[in-house]
Amino acid sequence: MAFNHDLQISAALAFRIITALALMLSFSFPLESTMLYNFDHRISAAFDIRGYVGENVELRCTFKSSSYVTDKLTIDCKYRPPSSSRTKSVFHYQSFQYPTTAGPFQDQISWAGNVYKGDASISISNPNLIDNSTFSCAVKNLPDVHHDIPLMELTITERGFGTMLSSVALLSILVFIPSAVVIVLMLVRISRKAAEMKKQRKSGYKKKSWSSRKMAEEKLEVKQALP
Repeated sequence: MAFNHDLQISAALAFRIITALALMLSFSFPLESTMLYNFDHRISAAFDIRGYVGENVELRCTFKSSSYVTDKLTIDCKYRPPSSSRTKSVFHYQSFQYPTTAGPFQDQISWAGNVYKGDASISISNPNLIDNSTFSCAVKNLPDVHHDIPLMELTITERGFGTMLSSVALLSILVFIPSAVVIVLMLVRISRKAAEMKKQRKSGYKKKSWSSRKMAEEKLEVKQALP
């Protein structure tokens, strides 16, 4: 009995020692659990973005995070002009949007995203040719902070005669050409029906003429047969 009692005490003591070691290891290496959150943190954006002078253009940027979105999430959008190697901030977000209040994009940047849907897009109103720049979109959602920062190359051009002509051509293809085909088919059908009616009238006239001539010949034969 004493041996069994000592065995139970040793087993309980061993269990306590193993539990204590496990707790010590979990507190000693917290970074390993954090790195698991960084496994599925991605940001996507189209590289080539084109717009026209005076027409709003959207810089679409989306992200995917393995952590829940909280008020600690931050978005930083920067731009780099073609003639410079330095980047400048143009938009910041943390629970609220903070567009730039100075520089060439002053009063042009507006929030167009929804962080709860993984959308970190911004919009540029009334763009000009001088707004051509390379933009970047960075999203940090703690503990997800490590990711590749995508670049967006914005090119603004003027709508020229070629663009207007292509729009007119597209409108013609979609509207006028099908209408013209329907009208032509209706005219062909009407002309065929008119030709058939004319043919029927001619056929009826010939038949009537033949009957009249036949009756006249019969009358003449009857008269000749009388004394």
